[in-house]
Amino acid sequence: MVCLQSAGRAQALAQDAGWSGSSQVPKQQSVLGKEHSSTDSVRPALSPSQGRIANQNKPIANEKRPSGSQCLQFVPSANISRLELDPLEKMSRENQMLITAYRTRIARTKGIASKYQLSVSLQRRLSENMAIAKAKQEEFLRAKLEKREKLQQDALRKFGISATKEDDEKKQLYLQIQEYEQCQEWLRGWRHKLQETPEDTVFMHQLIKLIISTSGHPLAQMLQKYQYLIYDRLQPLVSHRLDECSHIRVPFHGLKPGSALTQSRAGRSCLHSDGGQDSVVPAVVDDVSNLYTNAELATGNKDDLANAIESARQDLEQAAATGENLAKQLTHGMNAEVDEEETFDENDVDETLKADDDLDLESVEGEALQRHAKNIINDVRLYIDRLHEMFLATYEQLNTPLGRDQVHSSLEQPFLERLWPYLLPLFRLINKSKETQLAKAMTAYMGAKPDDMFVGENLCLYGHESVPYSSAICELQRVVHLICPLSKLECVVHVIKIICHSVDEYYTGKASQSPTVGADDLVPVLAYVVVNTGLPQLISECHAIEEFIHEGYLMGEEGYCLISLQTALGYVASLSEKL
Repeated sequence: MVCLQSAGRAQALAQDAGWSGSSQVPKQQSVLGKEHSSTDSVRPALSPSQGRIANQNKPIANEKRPSGSQCLQFVPSANISRLELDPLEKMSRENQMLITAYRTRIARTKGIASKYQLSVSLQRRLSENMAIAKAKQEEFLRAKLEKREKLQQDALRKFGISATKEDDEKKQLYLQIQEYEQCQEWLRGWRHKLQETPEDTVFMHQLIKLIISTSGHPLAQMLQKYQYLIYDRLQPLVSHRLDECSHIRVPFHGLKPGSALTQSRAGRSCLHSDGGQDSVVPAVVDDVSNLYTNAELATGNKDDLANAIESARQDLEQAAATGENLAKQLTHGMNAEVDEEETFDENDVDETLKADDDLDLESVEGEALQRHAKNIINDVRLYIDRLHEMFLATYEQLNTPLGRDQVHSSLEQPFLERLWPYLLPLFRLINKSKETQLAKAMTAYMGAKPDDMFVGENLCLYGHESVPYSSAICELQRVVHLICPLSKLECVVHVIKIICHSVDEYYTGKASQSPTVGADDLVPVLAYVVVNTGLPQLISECHAIEEFIHEGYLMGEEGYCLISLQTALGYVASLSEKL
């Protein structure tokens, strides 16, 4: 009651003085300054967790921004909202209002005695507020300790006894999440709504997105921490090599676009021309018949045959003797040159050793890059799984098959969004040779038609569109503009569905029935689509999808579509060996 009266008087005095919350409080002197400093001395010190957050808010120092790409800035925001103030903080604010108001009244008052009485009155009221605040602070801390004990029991029930350091970190994070949510009324409202609608996937996605975008939430800070750990390992690997694969594009330098199509079409035109195929086969048959006829004639005249065999044997013996003599002369000449003067061209030796060293260095660098990439991929999976586990432990309503899928898909996008500009170049460096082969094949078969890629005649779809399967080509080109691996996989599935829909639409209203697009028919069509995209980095995109996508998606329709596309990419890349 006394505290409420003091606060009311403070507000009244502040109104008399024309005080506004936006003005700064000047430094106090004498009694006012001493009392103000005494209130500051009882404020609670910065907790270790707050200290860590403050250290995390420091920007990355001396970081070189890579050329050709936006540099990631993993600087967690410092706007951590605290809706609930402890009694000492409230008392400090009220005392500041009192001090400001009394200073104004003292300045207006005339006479030393009146000013002294106001100073004494202020000191007494500040002391009363201090005593009341200390009592409330003790009660506040006691209640807070009881809540923490309950939360610790809840964490022990969820995670059990901490056997490892990781288990202990999970428990501490769970406690931080619960304590944070107790101070955030909006989070309690969202949790209550989640309990009422546990099957609403849209609401699940909104809740996860909102939590991750709240900088003060422990789960958001955990995500930022993991992002920085991955970024800290990625940046030195690829920052200076971001443009290394930029030259791998279509048309590939040094190759004539469509050069392979000219030869293949010429061969097919020869086979399918009028009488072309009929003239070739009889010629071969005639040659074989002539061989048999000559053999029969030879066997009919035994004397001539014996003479021919003896003549051939003599020719062979003479050739062998001539070869032995030539070998002896060459050996004798080489030994004589070495005896006269043994000289070596040092430049040739140095160039040979240098070439071998370059090959060894490239091999070692490639192996090291493979190891680093494997470790980074494993860590990305591990960190996403940890975030997934903490979301399920914090919100039990999400621990359902539908909820688990929604959590995973909602976490993948924000986690990889800021890392993808560095992850994709890593995959492209790993698949550099494969992309080069694919770019050469795409250039050589640029402008290919379905039959050029050995698509079945019933699936060529000539006359249906200006470019057959143009919708599927445009959809596959969209893969490189997406970030989330799950979105990329859905795009690949959509490409297959567009192909099947195009076939059905082509045969709609025709006498012949629409053919079934099986695996053997689908791969050539996909090869045709891949060639016409002109994007050699599709190999790296599929590799990234395969590495980051959840195993459950690879067992069904999505996995079939991805394997079909990878098979088509491998087939098109193998065509470069014939160039």
